[in-house]
Amino acid sequence: MKSKAKITKGLIIASAAILVFFIIGSISKKQNGKVINAISIHVEDQYDNFFIDENDILKLINDGHTNSIVGVPVNDLELKEIETNIKSNPFVRTAEVYRDLKGNLMVKVKPRKPMARILINNGPDAYIDSGGEIIPTSDEFTARVVLISGTYTKKLMTEKEADQEVKRNLTEMLKAIDGDKFLRAQVAQLDMDNEGRITIYPQIGKQYIEFGRPVNVEEKFKKLKILFKRILPERGWNTFSRVNIEYNNQIVCE
Repeated sequence: MKSKAKITKGLIIASAAILVFFIIGSISKKQNGKVINAISIHVEDQYDNFFIDENDILKLINDGHTNSIVGVPVNDLELKEIETNIKSNPFVRTAEVYRDLKGNLMVKVKPRKPMARILINNGPDAYIDSGGEIIPTSDEFTARVVLISGTYTKKLMTEKEADQEVKRNLTEMLKAIDGDKFLRAQVAQLDMDNEGRITIYPQIGKQYIEFGRPVNVEEKFKKLKILFKRILPERGWNTFSRVNIEYNNQIVCE
């Protein structure tokens, strides 16, 4: 009985394998005779990010040619090559290209999100994105983000010179600002000295705020909120010229 059951089980498995092989073969034959019917492009997280749109992606898909790949035989396309063309755009973070069974080319793109604009003396500005990557500015769109100035900006632009820990911590600091509506409204500019120490220039008030290196960010931002929500409204927005929140459990106002 056991050997009979094993034979039956083996036949079922073999039949299933043959069926799967037949289905794959049928799909492959159908695909061989198909052409690209349409192109579906989805750009993720496009809200308030106009560095790249569907038309830009379409040009990259067609490799800059005026003739569309719609109508081109499916087997004549190299999907990896199309992905590479799309990823060559500095404003593209990730790209996924695949075909569906109806012969449509499906394209999913995630653009880079600029977190801050780096101001460079005697050179072109740039952005730093949510992944800590440096990307160029655009002639078509200017992002409303925090400005970064100071002598450290040259190091940020050069991968070999930048302190990677400072860069990572700065990126996390920028994410914290971007993710907090109150901080986004208050922080206008970060000035970084040659050692990576940060001075914050707020949107309102004449004071500058010594933040120090981008560490213990959460604790420092709590103190920054106390400054903006309690101290300055009570004492006056232009009472102090210098504020230091760099050290533990201290808010020094002068």
